[in-house]
Amino acid sequence: MSNKINFSDRNWVVYGTSGCPLFMTPFAVVPTKIFFERYGISNDAVAIWKGKNFEWLYDGDQLTMLSEKMLSYLLKKKHEYVSNWKSIAKKFKEMHLELMDSDLSKHSDKELIDKAQEYYSLFEEEFFSNNLVEPLSYYLQNNLKKMLVKTGLSPEQIKQMEEAFSFSTEDNYLKKCAKEYSQAKNDKEKIKALIDKYHYIRNDYSQTREVTEEDIKEMCEGLGEVKNEKKIKAPNNESQEILELLQTAITIQDVRKEYSLMWVSGAVRIAKEVSKRKNIAYENLVFATWHEMIKQELDEKNLEERRKACVFLWTADKIDIYVGEEAEQITKDYHEIVLKQESGDEIKGITASKGKVKGRVKIVLNVSNFNKMKKGNILVAMMTRPEYLPVMKIASAIVTDEGGITCHAAIVSRELRIPCIIGTKNATKILKDGDMVEVEEENGVIKRKK
Repeated sequence: MSNKINFSDRNWVVYGTSGCPLFMTPFAVVPTKIFFERYGISNDAVAIWKGKNFEWLYDGDQLTMLSEKMLSYLLKKKHEYVSNWKSIAKKFKEMHLELMDSDLSKHSDKELIDKAQEYYSLFEEEFFSNNLVEPLSYYLQNNLKKMLVKTGLSPEQIKQMEEAFSFSTEDNYLKKCAKEYSQAKNDKEKIKALIDKYHYIRNDYSQTREVTEEDIKEMCEGLGEVKNEKKIKAPNNESQEILELLQTAITIQDVRKEYSLMWVSGAVRIAKEVSKRKNIAYENLVFATWHEMIKQELDEKNLEERRKACVFLWTADKIDIYVGEEAEQITKDYHEIVLKQESGDEIKGITASKGKVKGRVKIVLNVSNFNKMKKGNILVAMMTRPEYLPVMKIASAIVTDEGGITCHAAIVSRELRIPCIIGTKNATKILKDGDMVEVEEENGVIKRKK
């Protein structure tokens, strides 16, 4: 067993998706270094990469401590918190659009690095200003019912209120795009402007993808008709405050993705320019951290090793990076201790959207797997992102490794009115393509059928 990272002494929360270290840097630095500087608590992160797919681990106990420390402030100042985030997000969007319109080849080396640092710093501040929703989501997932019981709500009232407040109060960028597309049909100029405006909608955290009218049609079809749920009042003011905080977390979680995908578009442009100037293969460069690129601390041989497999440990004061045999041993420890892989016929998770259905499993780890999905299949993923919408809309149910009642899969499955179980940790590793399973939301269970 490796002594580099001790998996047995932490309550790890597991996420997973596709991405590269260069683009993931701010998402790790904010909850570790920046949270510690401003709140006095780090949320240590481990990222275990195999190619461009990676598993992302946070310390659940630290998430709880962060949330408990900030809960009183968030309950009283949630509107101020949202307003502050939106103000910073607006500044980031303005800089992003300026960057996308600029000719980076005309910048001197110093100007390019200065631009890269400025762009990174503003996105880091934008992400910091909304990232309390992560510990808050985790805390509410584990404590919401207990909090509402203390306000005097009955189990039936709690169930009703949870359903009523588990929707975003604002349209995310895909819904906005869908509404604008419905008004722009057959107008080539308007459609071109729409493609330019939403140039980031097919991004993930590993790459950008060209957007066509067909992409917009496929991703947004039917979303313009999805209405936000009608507002209702909770039985008392105390429960109303708690439920509004839940809805605030869900709304920010849903809306903020736009800025994260914008970040990738701008980061890719900068990285490709740096790659050309420093004569480092772009596919290697994206396995550097953003700070390594800025400081030009780039060892291409080491970056090539990271492309095969690597492990990153971020804490408040440092980052440790492991490759080769060390990374292999840490990955093995992770599978044996955290995932505890089993081959049983029942997997447990957290119910995010109610319903019960049987169907064939399709494991979708990234966009390249989308063609496997057929209407009625059960989508099983590490986690979902906005680019997953086309396959989510044809799924009869959704199962994810990651969890959180405000996560993308939870929000979308409730809007699509299909069953969803999140937080299984290892469904993508236990289930196989073609398995017949039953998704049973009442107990948060996925049962393999013979």
